[in-house]
Amino acid sequence: TQKNALEEYVYDTRSKVEAIYSDYVNPNDKEIFLQLLNSTKNWFYDEGEDASKLVYVEKFDQLKTYGGPITERYREAEEQPKAVQLL
Repeated sequence: TQKNALEEYVYDTRSKVEAIYSDYVNPNDKEIFLQLLNSTKNWFYDEGEDASKLVYVEKFDQLKTYGGPITERYREAEEQPKAVQLL
């Protein structure tokens, strides 16, 4: 369900931002994104318990707007050495 996907994204992404994605996000953006993830987690267990699917989709899209570029920078950095080896 969308609710489960949002919850999984919050926990998974938060741990990655604090660990493997840390080098791919500037400290200010990292802090803002972590605050957004934490506020979403808190919302999830308060107001979000009875939220509609549309609200979950909107929250998920908001998080992906911040998290997408970080994930992409990480992927590019991981793939770059492999691409160089193929040359």
